Amino acid sequence: MKSRYAFAAIAALALSACNNAETTAEPAADEAAPAEAAAPETAEAAAPAAAPAKGDKPTKEFMVGKWGEDGDCVMAIDFRADGTTDGPFGNWNLEDGVLTMADVPQKIHLTVVDDKTIDSKRDGKGESKMMTRC
Repeated sequence: MKSRYAFAAIAALALSACNNAETTAEPAADEAAPAEAAAPETAEAAAPAAAPAKGDKPTKEFMVGKWGEDGDCVMAIDFRADGTTDGPFGNWNLEDGVLTMADVPQKIHLTVVDDKTIDSKRDGKGESKMMTRC
């Protein structure tokens, strides 16, 4: 999310620098068109990635945020984009749908249920636990 704002800020600075180079005259109507045409590209670049489909493995970007087990948002863990958490489990990593956390010996296998729910199984077997985005 922060990278979208940084990209937008850099694009705005670049556009303003171009406009400041031509301080002696008003830009012609046809010169303004490229800047307007670039706006949709900027909006598309800033759009968030689509959520994985049901049954897919979640991506790291999808996993970022607060998740609670079985709808319990009081004890939710905040998975941050830098690989840290606010909980007692230390740093996290997600590769090919397998979540590992520094202080948890089991690997947690994840499958997307919908845009706010992930099915999780410790070591890929046993009882499913639903993780809900809070």
